[in-house]
Amino acid sequence: MREHLPVLLLILPLLAVPVITALSFSSTLINRLSVLIVFVMGWIFGGEALIDVSARDVWSYNLGGWAAPWGIELVLTPFTVFLAGVIWLIGMATWFYGLPYWMLRRGEAVKEGLFNALLFLLLGSVFGLLFLRDLLSLYFCLETALAAAAGLLVVGQAKNWRDGFYLFFSGSVAASFLLLAAFFLYASTGTLNLNDLLSQIFISKNAGIVLTGGVLTALAFTVPFSFPAPYFFSRLVGQTPSFVMGLLSSVFVRVVVYVLFILFFFTLNLPGFNQPLWLVVFQYALIPFFFWHFVLAFQQKDFQQSVAFISVAQLGTILMGFLIGSKSALTGTLLELLSQILVVAGLFFIAGTLRTAPGSLPMARLAGLGRHRPWTGLALIVFAGSIVGIPPTGGSLGKWYLIQGALERNNWILLFFIGAAALLNLFYFIKLIVLIYEHGEEDADHPSSGAAKMPVLALALGILMLGIFHQSVIQRFIEPALPKAFQNISMPNVPFLGKQVE
Repeated sequence: MREHLPVLLLILPLLAVPVITALSFSSTLINRLSVLIVFVMGWIFGGEALIDVSARDVWSYNLGGWAAPWGIELVLTPFTVFLAGVIWLIGMATWFYGLPYWMLRRGEAVKEGLFNALLFLLLGSVFGLLFLRDLLSLYFCLETALAAAAGLLVVGQAKNWRDGFYLFFSGSVAASFLLLAAFFLYASTGTLNLNDLLSQIFISKNAGIVLTGGVLTALAFTVPFSFPAPYFFSRLVGQTPSFVMGLLSSVFVRVVVYVLFILFFFTLNLPGFNQPLWLVVFQYALIPFFFWHFVLAFQQKDFQQSVAFISVAQLGTILMGFLIGSKSALTGTLLELLSQILVVAGLFFIAGTLRTAPGSLPMARLAGLGRHRPWTGLALIVFAGSIVGIPPTGGSLGKWYLIQGALERNNWILLFFIGAAALLNLFYFIKLIVLIYEHGEEDADHPSSGAAKMPVLALALGILMLGIFHQSVIQRFIEPALPKAFQNISMPNVPFLGKQVE
């Protein structure tokens, strides 16, 4: 069984979907116990896979024994397995955090079971985006992830189903561009395997293939996130349970954006390919767009709205790391990705402890939080400190490596935006500390439960552990995922997530 761990990691949450759905019509206790068993099995499989892949650096698995590019290939690297573990942690924290929510809604055992099934469907689809190396399979996983995300919105909201439908409809239209890109690239190269596709483009050095496939892929991955129009975004954040928003904003959004940036970086940085000026200008024009979301976040009078805009703004940090493209910058980018997943989920979870019903959450509700709920206030400081880049949080090291990479490349434009974002966040951080430790009346009507508090503290601890043990994380998980050119391996070399194409 050990040799089949790659596919077991992928299908475990997918196999749990029909089982959990069927058990939703049984007792609530059996349903919750089965969810816990699936999570425990996932930790066991993941731990075994991490041990094996650390010894191999890259673990390729061919489904059905059909070797790539004819068959579908799963590729595990130390970083993707470690990232999958972080995602599994967020999924488990979301389920555990939501238990009090479902306990208050008596008589909705079936809906709770459907929510758990959709949760595993989303996790399995995200794992597919991380592990699969077939463009058509990526399209299927993206479409399935959109369906699961839309289902979570519908099940999580009490009455409104329009938000889920709007997300699924716009996402499905966008995903059709990825299908179109797959057809175009297959017609141009004769393969759908990403590594083989990359080598074919490298050999032909056909700029038209790169740009056409890249534009179609960009539309597929970015159009689904055009839904945060101001009116829709505000309604979505206000009506959706905070633990659902935390899951989607941290796991779904960041994994999709990460896959997009990976595809772009390793394609647009092919040896001998010079990006046209308009493409470079477009890439740099996206940075002010993300930066402006920090300003919007600070203007919000609602804490949830502020967190939502901050979650969007932080994506610019990941983009800047890929644009810089040096070893230091890419190291900082992957550290930032890990820390952002934990931070965004943690901030939405904290919002959920303060808001027990749909609606707004004024910033005034944070007044005195550090005095009346010291552990929650401390966790909020850890999350905000990671966004600013204050040691020893995980976000501090990611930003330090990004600054180092910008200095190495003499990229003063991106260095300016990194520094400006840090100063803005520092100002917001100071205001937040003053607010949560000022004298305020204790809100005795809404005490936070242990089930809601424990995931928040676990994620805050994860941020601190990521910062304290960053050297081990970099050496064991991040460096093997970097381009081989950064590891003193001779050219020609076109890497893709740790795999070398000769």
